[in-house]
Amino acid sequence: MERVKQIRVLQLPDTIRKNNGRMHVIMNIYRQIDRSKVQFDFACTKDGGANFENEINALGGRVYFLDNNKKMDILAVYAFVKELLASGRYAAIHYHATSPWGVGLRAAKHLGVPTIIMHSHNSRWGSTKIKAIRNHLFSSGLAWEPTIRVACSQKAGAAIFGKKKYSVLNNAIDTAKYKFDEKKRNTVRKKLNLDAKTLLLGQVGRLAREKNQIFSLNLLKALLVKRSDTRLIFLGEGPMLQKLKELATELGLFEKIIFAGQRSDLEMYYNAMDIFLLPSLYEGLPVAAIEAQCSGLPTLISDRVTTETNVGLADFLSLNRTDEWVERITFLASQQSKRSVGEKLVTAGGYAAVVEAKKWEQLYLQKSF
Repeated sequence: MERVKQIRVLQLPDTIRKNNGRMHVIMNIYRQIDRSKVQFDFACTKDGGANFENEINALGGRVYFLDNNKKMDILAVYAFVKELLASGRYAAIHYHATSPWGVGLRAAKHLGVPTIIMHSHNSRWGSTKIKAIRNHLFSSGLAWEPTIRVACSQKAGAAIFGKKKYSVLNNAIDTAKYKFDEKKRNTVRKKLNLDAKTLLLGQVGRLAREKNQIFSLNLLKALLVKRSDTRLIFLGEGPMLQKLKELATELGLFEKIIFAGQRSDLEMYYNAMDIFLLPSLYEGLPVAAIEAQCSGLPTLISDRVTTETNVGLADFLSLNRTDEWVERITFLASQQSKRSVGEKLVTAGGYAAVVEAKKWEQLYLQKSF
């Protein structure tokens, strides 16, 4: 059998922080890909907060940091990426964001890197109008630079690439890790001082405007009228933390909410939840919703999110109809749980990392999938 020579891929994710959804997608694949054939290195900004640097090093990859003060300097980013690519180590470059790092694609094209990949992870250019304009200007024309365009969903592909040709790569997860476990459920609920009958709603993600945790606060207030034993847990960190705590206090909800922070053991907390909420204003394809469904959680999602997120346990509801969310949660809470079906549904839906990793591998080796 012919031995395949290992190639190295330079990943441009903008950041390797653990609170970044793109990085969880990349790491899910990185852990599963055949690293004797394909190895990842990362070029990114060194910003604060917990990151994946130690795990990347343990998996055989390298991380190259750009001075944080230069992260908005297109010329500095270009020179930084070009210097890395000029080493000749890389057979491919894979860009994951809409940011100044996109100029790395141009550096790759100028240097003749064989495989240049642009990956759309979102259905909008930015979280605000100003950021969207900025990112669009930074990325102007970049969709013409790559040799390969991929997206996490049809919606994310159309938003960034328009009518240009692209392929869909599913945001995959380790299904064995997230499948339901009754023992883990009991352990976490005991830790959280929740009895067996308490209805626990959960939301996972960066505490930021686009994730719309404020909607969940108002939803909890409405639900408590019907079920006083309802609780809400937020997992994640971000710029909205203090505002959410202040609003929770104003609404008289603070004692009903658990701010659990950034966690590396999310699978434990999915087990403890009863219903998962994802009222985002926009998403590409949210990994958290796939993880939640793998744990067998009924999942309520904003109708602004692509229906590709549903593997069989999701409902899509309007953010203008809080009453519909209340009614659906009340109904779901009255039903007998069938948590064990989640892993099979996620695998059948095409979101198993062990399968999707083969597609990424073929992408880098320039084979069809």
